[in-house]
This record gives sequence, C-alpha cells and structure tokens, in this order.
Amino acid sequence: MAVLHLIFRSPERDWDAVVERIAPGDSVLLLADGVLGIQREAERLLAKGVHLSVLEADLRARGFRSDHPLIRVIDFDGFVDLTVAHRRILSWK
Repeated sequence: MAVLHLIFRSPERDWDAVVERIAPGDSVLLLADGVLGIQREAERLLAKGVHLSVLEADLRARGFRSDHPLIRVIDFDGFVDLTVAHRRILSWK
C-alpha cells in the first residue's frame, strides 16, 4: 500500500535518510521548508517513481513556483484529498 510522505524539513537536513525510505508508487508532499527541496531534490524523488506534490501557499511564501509537468501544485483542499486517499502517512520534520 502506498504511503503519503509529508516532508517539512529543508533539504539541508539529511534528506538521504528520508529519500531512502520512500518507495516507488508512494506520494510525497513538500510543505513548509520542505518546498525548498523542489529545486535540488525533485528530480531525485521523481526518479524513484513517486507522485510528487507541493503545497502552493508554502511555495509562494518562499518565492518559488513550479511549471514541472510531473509536480502537482496543490492547495489546502488538495492536501486534505491526499490525506484521505492514503491510509499510511509519515511526517518528516
């Protein structure tokens, strides 16, 4: 069963430990300081075969945007939809 990984931590804080626990088919949502990983870590996550989303409010608050076709930019309703769709959720802070 696919897991939803909520990544709150900045990419400067040991992302290797997080990424190695993410399996193909899992979903990843970048939020808070985790959205900073969109520049440096997105391709590595996508290469693992995950469904990658980013919270729009946090992305904008940090001055970023994403036009990447494989990265879904979602609002708070989309965040709720992701949590409802997954039985297992892991938070990485």
